[in-house]
Amino acid sequence: MKGYKERNGKIYARKTYRDKDGKRHEIWRRVDTKTQAKSAVREIENQLADGTESFENRDSLNDYLDKWLRTTKGTISHRTFGDYENLLRLYFRPELGRKRLQSIKPMDIQNVITDMSLRGLSPKTIQYAHMVLQKALKEA
Repeated sequence: MKGYKERNGKIYARKTYRDKDGKRHEIWRRVDTKTQAKSAVREIENQLADGTESFENRDSLNDYLDKWLRTTKGTISHRTFGDYENLLRLYFRPELGRKRLQSIKPMDIQNVITDMSLRGLSPKTIQYAHMVLQKALKEA
C-alpha cells in the first residue's frame, strides 16, 4: 500500500491497522503533498509501535473534561472541585472545548494562556488554571 489517497483534489495519509481485538481501523490525516503523506504514515506507524498515541479516543475536550471532573469529584474537596470546574469553564472550554482531544497542540494551550494574560488576569490565576488543565490532560 502506498500510504496515501487522493480524494476530491486533496491528499490524505492513510494507515490501516488492527487493534488488540483484531478489529480493523483506518487513520486518515489531511496533508499537502505526497511526501508529507509518507512522513505522516511513518509517524503513525511509529506511534502505533511505541503505544504512545491512542487513536481510539475521539472525545472533544469538553467531553473528556466532563468525565475527568466526575472521576475527580470524590478525591478532592467541594471547594477545589468548584475551582476546577470554574477555571475550565471560564478559560479553556470556550477556546478549546469543541476540539478533539487528540488534535489539541501545546501552541493551542499557550494561545489561551497568552490571551488570559492579555485580559489582565493575575499570574497566580493563570498558573492555577494551567495546572488544572495539565492535571486533567496528564490522565487522558
